[in-house]
Amino acid sequence: MKSNPYEDAARIESKIVKLQEQVRKKEQLCQETACKLRRADPKGKSFIRLSRSVTDRERDIKRTKQRLNRLFKAKYRVEKEGKRLLNGNRKRELTRRAINRDITRELREQSTLLGSMSKSKLALHERHTSGEQTHFDLFVSHATEDKESLVRPLATALTALSIAVWYDEFTLTIGDSLRKSIDHGLANSRFGLVVLSSDFFAKNWTQYELNGLVSREMEGQKVILPLWHKITKDDVMKFSPTLVDKVALNTSIYSIEEIAEQLAAAIKVAKED
Repeated sequence: MKSNPYEDAARIESKIVKLQEQVRKKEQLCQETACKLRRADPKGKSFIRLSRSVTDRERDIKRTKQRLNRLFKAKYRVEKEGKRLLNGNRKRELTRRAINRDITRELREQSTLLGSMSKSKLALHERHTSGEQTHFDLFVSHATEDKESLVRPLATALTALSIAVWYDEFTLTIGDSLRKSIDHGLANSRFGLVVLSSDFFAKNWTQYELNGLVSREMEGQKVILPLWHKITKDDVMKFSPTLVDKVALNTSIYSIEEIAEQLAAAIKVAKED
């Protein structure tokens, strides 16, 4: 168990006081001995014996003073360590409070987003069960491998910006037909966000979704909004030369929040038109 530096400093301080008192008494005794020497032996007959006594006392005083110096240094080290620990504890406490504030803020934001998504999902389910046609602002076509790092936080950010997003985790419920639900999303979304990545290129299901969006564009309406994720222009050219000419967002240039804001702005402009 670590000792308390402040208790150590107090113990050292007590020893210093005692030693200082011993030095004072020994110096006083030394002076008294010298006076006795002068009075008792004015002619110096007993000088050698008494001189040795004085010398011994002076050596004793010197050793005591050396102990005092060592104790002063030890006290300084202990007090310095105490200050360091105190500053470290303060920094750790400030860091802990900052982390708690960040966690609390993040939990509030997540709670707000979850509440918003739950309401949206409930409204979609009610419309679906009532037979009412549901319309979305954006259909998100992506590979499952990109879901965790990109697509889920992007869909969440778009939802927070009041964009109606067709995203499988937000829209599908138990018992839904995956193909029918995707067809419904493709047919009733104003835009289709296509998250192009190496995993996207390798999937048959994403090809199906892209083909559905391309079919809608053949009718003369701008639908596809490309998002390049960890790929190059050459990669897109090999996969689909027609997609290379489309202005695309790129995750290597923009953050998820910036991409969400740009998509939301484009969708809101299209709504106004």
